[in-house]
Amino acid sequence: MPAGLRTKAILSRHSNLLPACCPKPGSSCDPANFILFSRRYLQELCTTKNKVTMYRMQQSGLLITAALFSVLTVFAQEAPLNVKEINPAVEKIAAQLRAHYVFEDKGHQIAAAWQEACKKGALDQVRSWQAFDSIGTRLLRSIGHDRHLYVRYDPALARSLQQVRTDTSGEPEEDDALFFEGPAARDRNYGFEEVRILPGNLGYIKLTQFNISVKSLAVAYAAMQLVANTRALIIDLRENHGGGSNIGPVMESYFLPANKPLLEIKNRAGNMETLKTVPWLTQDKYKGPLYILVSKTTASAAEAFTYTLQASKRATVVGQRSAGAANMNTFYPVNDHVYVSISTAAPTLPGTHQNWEQEGVQPDLETAAGQELQAAEEAISKAQ
Repeated sequence: MPAGLRTKAILSRHSNLLPACCPKPGSSCDPANFILFSRRYLQELCTTKNKVTMYRMQQSGLLITAALFSVLTVFAQEAPLNVKEINPAVEKIAAQLRAHYVFEDKGHQIAAAWQEACKKGALDQVRSWQAFDSIGTRLLRSIGHDRHLYVRYDPALARSLQQVRTDTSGEPEEDDALFFEGPAARDRNYGFEEVRILPGNLGYIKLTQFNISVKSLAVAYAAMQLVANTRALIIDLRENHGGGSNIGPVMESYFLPANKPLLEIKNRAGNMETLKTVPWLTQDKYKGPLYILVSKTTASAAEAFTYTLQASKRATVVGQRSAGAANMNTFYPVNDHVYVSISTAAPTLPGTHQNWEQEGVQPDLETAAGQELQAAEEAISKAQ
């Protein structure tokens, strides 16, 4: 156990012995007061005539003494934020919303409502940047009704975003290498968590993240090769919260013709890009029935995959209505502790204004949570 956590555990076990000069574990404590606490506490341990307390002193006194130095650091790190630290972060987020949100008018509205809510005390309970993350995210989403709006506590990424170079448009040139090729991607097998053949020669792929790049192509190829000769294929996206591809919609291309338009991506400036299936896939298309399992937490890129295949009448969707996170997001710096995610592009079906933002993907076969796989297997059996 790390020293700080070990110290807190010690103090928690002996919280009934703590004198009033120090707050209970889990609250903040001024280091100067804590030094006073340590002196008084040890004096009480040494002078008490209570046998139970003396026994506790023998069992833990030395350990607590050794822990006093590390606990100073722990409490110092938990010093609560103040208004002078929070207000600049609030204003920076508002400025980023006004400058970058995909729909300019809505960006200004969200920014104004965010500032007003903060002035009225919406963040008064924030005492740490971690709390700013959770409380700030809830507030932003309640205002904007956009699941790609959030604040995230990540000092390493926050600092790197502040240092990132910008192009002539002022938009960050994000480095995707870490997401697509970093250790975390490899540890997750690029999202391909499970590939197997179910009874009845049914293919099953559990995909917990979309992470498609040159680096992961071999994994995608291997997964699709294993299920190539199955009677039907089930792709499980119930725990998939999104991700992306930097080489085009490869997985969709296994089920649809080459160069088929899937989505039109529009940005704030009105520029549009049409997302199409890739023409260079050398493996055979999968021709069997396709079933996609979704849940209320299936989101973003996982929804895009499901939505486009459902709209193309190529897949049967089984489960519950998905999260409803259609917009595409970009990370912007706030300070050395947190960054903000802002929607910067919106996808629609070609030639329409239709997407799944807020609405989610509606399943063709709705089931209770936990019943999706069984329902898909039964549907396949009935159809064949």
